Amino acid sequence: MKKKLLVAAVAGALALPGIALAQSAVTITGNAKVGLENISIGSAAAGRANTSEMRMVDNSSRIIFGVSEDLGGGLSAIAQYDMRANLNSGALSASGNDWVGFKSTSWGSVTFGRRDLHYYHLDDTFPGGASALEAWSVSLLGYAGGGGSAIAYTTRTPNTIEYASPKWGMFEFGLAWSAQNQNDLGAAGATNRKGDAWNFAPQLRGSNWDVGYSYWNAKFDTGAGNDQRSDRLFGSYRFPQGFRVALAWDRSRLNNPATGAKVSERRAWSLPLSYTTGPHTIQYTYSHAGTDDVIANASARMDSLAYQYALSKRTQVGVTYSRINNDSGANYNFFTGTALGSADAAITAGEDPRILQFTVNHSF
Repeated sequence: MKKKLLVAAVAGALALPGIALAQSAVTITGNAKVGLENISIGSAAAGRANTSEMRMVDNSSRIIFGVSEDLGGGLSAIAQYDMRANLNSGALSASGNDWVGFKSTSWGSVTFGRRDLHYYHLDDTFPGGASALEAWSVSLLGYAGGGGSAIAYTTRTPNTIEYASPKWGMFEFGLAWSAQNQNDLGAAGATNRKGDAWNFAPQLRGSNWDVGYSYWNAKFDTGAGNDQRSDRLFGSYRFPQGFRVALAWDRSRLNNPATGAKVSERRAWSLPLSYTTGPHTIQYTYSHAGTDDVIANASARMDSLAYQYALSKRTQVGVTYSRINNDSGANYNFFTGTALGSADAAITAGEDPRILQFTVNHSF
């Protein structure tokens, strides 16, 4: 009798308008990706305690919750929680692409939150599958100042409004504005200024090719960093036989926010190549950061080579070798090399890091 009363009570509660179940559609996707890695330092600086070590590295594993509610008339409310889960340390944080907004079938989408902007436009295949994330050409193209200054955060840009156009034939674009991390207003007469950033990224996509451009212009709050201007051109072509070639060119400049003086300006480029046949994929990317107009001896070169084997559509294993050769005034390091590795992985000017990583990736 008690069970019948409980069932009737629950059914009655769910029938009430104020306690109706949510009608949003929720999807869960993501991946788990970890590597066993040996890192070593060539041309080590005097006094460095260790020049090599074995370590486990997380390759930006994540759990993504996508939410959508149909509002009628081709309009939907959308949201995303992008949880980054470090499988080595156990840390979990909402540090990914997190946003809420609206999407229309005819005019595109507007979202508010955190977004990857500018830095990731490279057409390099190294972030995917079971290749090491550290070997991505962002390691060079995403930095200036001899390798010590990240362009567009080389991660999510906070406090962002982004408009993403629908695809008109082969053309689409994204336009974003960010208030970044603003200081408070300050007292009367304070020298604080309000920083913001703009990103414009148009792109043409064909069935087996694409070409695009990304513009980044950021003015930081006083004391929060140098002003940034960066231009990126990129594209790729995929041949029917499984061979893919891509190219990216980048020019990035840093200016002192108080004086306007140029602090750094360098040009960089990368050539990503890949070949896939059946479950086998071979990747190679050469990247080069040219001389800096301000900083002496600040060029660098990077070679990344990887092999992947697909055990299924969702699971891959792979091995990656990558090396960076820094000139005496450069300290370029592997992407996420210090954030996901050890303190000894930090690079001083003129040192040359190397990695050899075995990686397992499962997507869901």
